[in-house]
Amino acid sequence: MQTDVLVIGAGAGGLSAAMSASLGGLDVIIVEKTSHFGGTAARAGGLLWVPTNHMAMRDGVQDSLEEARMYVAAEADESFKPQVVDSYLVNAPRMLVEYEKAFPAMKFVRNDVGADNHPSQPGAKSAGRCVSLPPLDGRELGTHRKRLAPPLKTMTFLGMMVPVRDVLHFFNMWKSKASLKIVMKLVRTHLYDLLTCGQPMQLSNGAALVGRMAKSVFDRGIPIWYDCPAHELIVRDGRIAGAVVLREGKPVAVLARRGVVLATGGYAFDKARRKALAPIPKLAEYVYTAARPGIDGDGLRMAEAVGAKVEDRLFNTISWWPISLVPQRHRDPLVFPHFVDRAKPGFVMVNAAGRRFARESAIGNDLIRALALSVDTGPVHAWLIGDHAAVRKFGIGMARPAPLPIWPHLRSGYVTRGRSLAELAKKIGVDPDGLQDQITRFNASAAKGEDPEYQRGASALEKRGGDPDCKPNPCLRPIETGPFYAVRILPGDFSTLAGLRTDGCARVLNAEGQPIPGLYAAGNDLSTMGGGHSPAGGFTLGPAVTFGFVAGQHLAGTLESVDTEQTLA
Repeated sequence: MQTDVLVIGAGAGGLSAAMSASLGGLDVIIVEKTSHFGGTAARAGGLLWVPTNHMAMRDGVQDSLEEARMYVAAEADESFKPQVVDSYLVNAPRMLVEYEKAFPAMKFVRNDVGADNHPSQPGAKSAGRCVSLPPLDGRELGTHRKRLAPPLKTMTFLGMMVPVRDVLHFFNMWKSKASLKIVMKLVRTHLYDLLTCGQPMQLSNGAALVGRMAKSVFDRGIPIWYDCPAHELIVRDGRIAGAVVLREGKPVAVLARRGVVLATGGYAFDKARRKALAPIPKLAEYVYTAARPGIDGDGLRMAEAVGAKVEDRLFNTISWWPISLVPQRHRDPLVFPHFVDRAKPGFVMVNAAGRRFARESAIGNDLIRALALSVDTGPVHAWLIGDHAAVRKFGIGMARPAPLPIWPHLRSGYVTRGRSLAELAKKIGVDPDGLQDQITRFNASAAKGEDPEYQRGASALEKRGGDPDCKPNPCLRPIETGPFYAVRILPGDFSTLAGLRTDGCARVLNAEGQPIPGLYAAGNDLSTMGGGHSPAGGFTLGPAVTFGFVAGQHLAGTLESVDTEQTLA
């Protein structure tokens, strides 16, 4: 088989590379290891971090390339790569415009659910830098709908994907007629889709992103070969000329006249590489990942075989996130990522000594690193604790808010309950004196809306994730009304951060720092430009889609050059 561009992987980065290359008039084939397109992106929030995007500029947001560059430089520190970052900052806004112009399905919207995670850093912004795509009716995908990677089961409500913008309505539905109306409409539509189509059709968040990208790919006539893993890259005359893939059980050589884009999703399930790259050894053995199954580091291994280098100098190599394990009868437990509950008033998170170790609402990387450093011996775990009022209003982990019952989760052992803090501490193996002392001190400050230990609720981003009815701080109130509940928190993740070293054109570099002709990377096969930190919401998907765009443009010979010295000018 021959084509202009071979894309290996049908996640956000791979779909973007295919879209971009097709804009340059190139023929593209996408090969996908699994039976579905979308990858881990289909399970994500769908945010893209794009400073100076045209929607924010239109709305009068004060932002600049200089400020965004300053922020990434502060986050990445010694790992700052000027050429890569400058290429991103210039091409990400351009990508939005080009995709909106060329693909009817790609209509971006500003989304201030996400913002810069470390507002004290120079150049940080509290709003305007995140965009997303609106929900998509799955019927627009036609027969391809069944090929969309399924969402993370624990992140749905009765099997329904809930748009991030509507989550607050589920908490307010019993006290707001407007919220109840929105929730009931979502539920009615979901039930109708199940009856008429046999599956959910209202795609939101990351599913909407990859659904719209896939529709753009299908509309262009670009094929996706499913269940077709790539085994090795083909080298001819010193350049990458294609790959050997397994199709219908037989090896097929797919030759690519222009080049190959690796977008296989990183190495989330490659335990050996996770252990080798782990900057904190005690976290190396924890593999509770929400990544799409099948992400085993194939792209990295194929690239290394032709001289590529995986970045091993990062501050952090895993996109950590606090998770809990939800028991299932006769099956492995489900992973539940804690996005919402830990930022709400009425909750704290403590280690085995009963002590808080970080700001509960901190971004996952910061929280899990702090947890690991707070544990001297024994397993790395914590407990999310809430009082009765908080748990029934907001839920705790997989246990949903009232009126849904909590007793099934008490019976399964997922949630532990105690009539008093002392009883709860005894049941979960936490030092009771340490816990009581911690809660006493926490309550004294929380009553005033203050958190002198960790400044919870100090930023605009955190306030948006709290409870607007809680005054004076939407993220804080005393924990005082029993019974009390606890869920065990473990180090989990959504993706990996270490990937192939690349330049500003998304070309894969060899050990000497020179581009390997014909080889590109996108998504999590490309190393993070944040140095292992988590600078902002959308800092994974933004680069995935943007560098897919950059790779496709460079392959087509239409990429505008970015001169590091002239970017700010």
